[in-house]
Amino acid sequence: MKRLHLFLAVLLAAACNHELSPPPGFGSGAGGFSAGGGAGGDGLGGQGGNTSCFTGDACVQSCFADFSGTWGAGYCDATGTFTCPPGTVRLSTCPPNACVQFTPACCDDTTGADTAAPCGPDGLKQACPAGTHAHGNDGCIPASLGVAHCYDLNYAACGLDRQSCIEGAVVCVCGPSASDGGALAWQCAVLI
Repeated sequence: MKRLHLFLAVLLAAACNHELSPPPGFGSGAGGFSAGGGAGGDGLGGQGGNTSCFTGDACVQSCFADFSGTWGAGYCDATGTFTCPPGTVRLSTCPPNACVQFTPACCDDTTGADTAAPCGPDGLKQACPAGTHAHGNDGCIPASLGVAHCYDLNYAACGLDRQSCIEGAVVCVCGPSASDGGALAWQCAVLI
């Protein structure tokens, strides 16, 4: 679920900037947001704040290590080309099944908990464990719910507190209902 929240935060920030790309300067430090344009291309926009080359790519420490929660601060070089700092690589050059990639993730078939697929010793994602299924960025619909769309659950009774169902921008959570004396019910919202 932590990765999904991180993904949704990055997607929301990108949408606010009217781009579908990770926010530039997303910290190369200890997990923080790097602001300000520094010399040598570090920080937001690097060389003079130019962000014209940010087209959805990012810089990572390694393709074959699990995502660490930090991104290298890429920048537009003097020719307008997206460039990563020394010691990092462009995410777009990593194989789709590399451990650093967000997808596929594993959706718990009962709880709806979203976890990263296990990272193997070869640096590639392994199959999801028993009781889970692989999913992409589209969300996590637990198989035990028997629905094709999460929003079909809205206001229906449920039996597992904090069970979740996520499909695209629709997020549903099972919890106590204020209008029904605290009985568990699905409450859905559309994130915009």
